[in-house]
Amino acid sequence: MPFAPATVVDPIARTALPFGLFSAVTPRPAGDQRWENGVIWEPLTCGPASGIGEVDCVTGTASGLPKTFPEPGGTDDATAFTVYGSYECSPIGHSIEYAQERATEHLLAREEARAEQAIWTGDLGNDPNFTQADTSASAAASPREAIAEAEAYIATNYGSLGVIHMCRLIASLALAEEALEVRGTRLFTRLGTPVVAGAGYPCTHPDGVTAGTWIVATPALMLYRSEIFTATNRPGDLLDRGQNNLFGIAERRYLVGWDECPAPLAISVDTAAV
Repeated sequence: MPFAPATVVDPIARTALPFGLFSAVTPRPAGDQRWENGVIWEPLTCGPASGIGEVDCVTGTASGLPKTFPEPGGTDDATAFTVYGSYECSPIGHSIEYAQERATEHLLAREEARAEQAIWTGDLGNDPNFTQADTSASAAASPREAIAEAEAYIATNYGSLGVIHMCRLIASLALAEEALEVRGTRLFTRLGTPVVAGAGYPCTHPDGVTAGTWIVATPALMLYRSEIFTATNRPGDLLDRGQNNLFGIAERRYLVGWDECPAPLAISVDTAAV
């Protein structure tokens, strides 16, 4: 039995998991925009471009004329939400600054997964979210086949580079099938579509009811993220004198959005078909 107390050392550092939400979208500069109150934007139509053939010299007509214009698409919108990290300790031997530092470490380690959970489930009241997704009528398929369906859906209905979202279990199986590839710190399909392998994504359907294992295809993403802010350091703000506990809080505001046309598509995956 030791005769002296144990030596206090620095805790084990945490490293965020790779290939999460932040690898697929870069936060927009916040600037002076008041995005924390929500944002709206005018999206492009998700319909295809049109074309005109050569003029027939006899009839004076051409295929594709007269030109047609899509109906105005209106506006899309997105709302913000908050993610926070916390720390609780005894005030004996610890300062408010120490508690705040540990709370910030907690936030940095787990904020990405919490933001992913919010957009998959909408559990923070954030809009849009994946509970608004359409559901593919296709039978459950292997990860490789599900990714192929997601690629086809994005190409046909969006016609631009989208994003495919999946839990890390499915991403691991898809990598084993060589349906995905790692490029530096990012994950892509073989066709180059960004993939989010979210630690905060459950493998379940976004509606929380439909059985099975699912991935989701979406248009490109928009991300706003605030600086980290902490509670004030005024005496008593972070000290529970009744329980003699010291608290640290670190928060960050988020907004994640995408064009509403086309709607996200949930695609069933048979994890046994690998």
